[in-house]
Amino acid sequence: MVDAGGALNARVVGLVLALGVLPQSASGQVLDWATLLEAGPSVTAVDSEPTPTNRGEVVRAMTERFADQLGTGSGEFESTVWILIEGDGVVRDTRLAAESGSERWDRIAQWMAQRLTFEPAEQNGLATAAWIRLPITGRVR
Repeated sequence: MVDAGGALNARVVGLVLALGVLPQSASGQVLDWATLLEAGPSVTAVDSEPTPTNRGEVVRAMTERFADQLGTGSGEFESTVWILIEGDGVVRDTRLAAESGSERWDRIAQWMAQRLTFEPAEQNGLATAAWIRLPITGRVR
């Protein structure tokens, strides 16, 4: 379900995905995922950012799989995950960039990041691999 503000909400957890591709001096090169994987996470300069295409599906899958593991009470957690996206939009690698303070939520956020698919980044009009930093926020209600 998407609320009026565009935030994704699940029954137990709301999920907010905000892309973290930041501008850098563009090299003009189309990059392959193996080169980026070897170099490790860093902001990739691109002409256009990758865009998630299956957020709703990932939220539903997370809710079904982890709802009973989130505990009772309420709270908000935010993990930031580095995601390496191939030129075809498939996630190739994920790494935790910033912890939420909840080891459980950090594992869930990384699980979710691994299941996202994207419209790929573009450089000079061509699809290219890119690292992004993606904050994933969960609200337990």
